[in-house]
Amino acid sequence: MRFGNLVHFFGLLGIRSSSPPLGRTNECGPWGPWGERWFRPFGGGGLLGPHLLSEPACDVLARAGYSVLLWNCVPRDWEDPQGWPREVENWLQTNQRHMVLVLHDLPTGAMQQLPEFLDDMLERGFEFTLTLPSDCIPMQRGEPNWPQSEFARVVT
Repeated sequence: MRFGNLVHFFGLLGIRSSSPPLGRTNECGPWGPWGERWFRPFGGGGLLGPHLLSEPACDVLARAGYSVLLWNCVPRDWEDPQGWPREVENWLQTNQRHMVLVLHDLPTGAMQQLPEFLDDMLERGFEFTLTLPSDCIPMQRGEPNWPQSEFARVVT
């Protein structure tokens, strides 16, 4: 499992413009021991689609050598602080692939569920790895990681 702090990234989606304010994020240097700068776009409720990135944003992220991380499970913990683990369970019932789970450490009480959730996952034999699935990484270290037709799904 990788933990990341993406707090600076939410202000970036002035990234609809030609020069997003990556300065604050760049000051942080590489994130974690992996030596990569990660960008997770704001999804507006966890939605994936062409609203995530603009072409100018992609150009800036590529020039700065960022990796872009998307998600495949958003249990809407900000809406249901007690019930988000059930949403993850529903996802697990229909998916057999790596999960990139987005949780928010907002003052909603949702993270009170996290220790029990992690313990339950471990007891059930789930593994937390450093491996991220390529279908959630459209750009890695500034280079496209998906075919152009797939990349176009998340860029306007």
